[in-house]
Order: sequence, then C-alpha cells, then structure tokens
Amino acid sequence: MLERLFPNLRERYGGPELMDLPDVSEKKLINTLRQFSLLNILFTRSHRLIEKYILADMRQSPGKTYDFLDLGAGGCDISIWFLKRCRQIGLDVRITCLDHNSRVVAHAREKCRGYREIMVIEASAAELEKLAPYDYVFANHLLHHLSSEQWPLLIDTLTRKTRNVFLLNDVRRARLAYAGFALFAGMFMHNSFILADGLLSIRKGISVREMREAVSACVCQKNITVGTALPARIFVLGQMR
Repeated sequence: MLERLFPNLRERYGGPELMDLPDVSEKKLINTLRQFSLLNILFTRSHRLIEKYILADMRQSPGKTYDFLDLGAGGCDISIWFLKRCRQIGLDVRITCLDHNSRVVAHAREKCRGYREIMVIEASAAELEKLAPYDYVFANHLLHHLSSEQWPLLIDTLTRKTRNVFLLNDVRRARLAYAGFALFAGMFMHNSFILADGLLSIRKGISVREMREAVSACVCQKNITVGTALPARIFVLGQMR
C-alpha cells in the first residue's frame, strides 16, 4: 500500500498503462481521451511550447503551406487547436495525426471529420521511415511510452524526417508532480483511466539527466536541446534549419 502511495521515483517504471491494454473498457477509453483535452490545457504546456517554437518559426514564411505531423495524437485535441490557431493568424497547414491504437484512431477520425486539413492514420512511431518528410513534428506524451534505448533511435529518425522543427513534450518524473496529480485527478477526473494512468505516466516520466544521455547517444546531436517547463515538463527541441 505504501509503495502505491509513495512509489520509488528514482528509476523509471517500465510497465504498461491501462489504456494501452487491448481489452479495456471502450467507454472509459473514450472518456480518457476527452479528459486529456483539459489536462493538455492545464498542465502539459503543449500550446505554449508550440507557439514559442513552431508557430514562431512558421510566421517567418507565412505564404507557404506547411506539413505538420502529430505523433501519438490520441484524440487530436492538440492538432485541432493548432489548426484553429493557424487559421486565426493566417497560416496554411496540412496536419497528419498518427496513433497506433485502432480504437483511438476511430474516435479521432470521427472527431476530426469536419476538418479537411487533418488526416488521421493508424501507425506507430516505429513506422516513421515509411512516411514523407514533414516541416514540423510534434509529440505529446510519446517518449515516456518508449524505453530509454528507443529515444535516440526516434530522435535520429526525426532529424532525417523533419525539415524545420521537431518538438517532443513529455512528463518529468517528480514527487511533487505525483502528489499534485493524484490530488487533482482524484477530485475531478472520474470514469476514466486518467488517475491510474496519469500516475503511471509520472512514474514512467523522464529526468533531465536521462534525456541528455539519450541525446548524447544520437548520431546527430547538432541543434538538439533538452528543456524544461512547469509543472514537471521536459521537452526535446530539434531545430533543423
């Protein structure tokens, strides 16, 4: 019981999250995807990071049509927000949303039906080599699903498949984040996997040291930086031009 309330966060947890299992409740899975949109607004800093590193770069050449890839897009709430933001400031974009879970993809396609600029495909990050290059690549909460040995492979692939900027945003493993999320999700996130999987995600989260070691193992390290943001965020930024 104590281990569940106060887990050891010195090392990463390596087990699966509930929503990744094939036989979980579809109702709870869809509720989880819907509740993620609120978490992304409140905690992940995805909008702010995209504004700072991707939209700022796009504004330098506003007359182009850009290709944007959302890796592990889930319910596509970030891509829908991104499209609306691009429309608001007069930028043209084509968005590809990629996820490996067939039930998640079906939900995302229905959600994105009214957005002609968004295409949702079922594939994993391991299949990136089969895809065409993109101007911008973004991923939220993808890295913690991978082993540390897979991080340099993904980053090296992105350096080959990204023309301008890639941004990988994830959770940093921290006790304060664990305690704070347990309190928030326990109070407000019900009938979903948010509480259980959110706590597992923090246990699977990434320290700055671990990510810097991964970047140092990459074939191409030029123009790749590791940054942090509050609350308990870590990101990898690749600026290819």
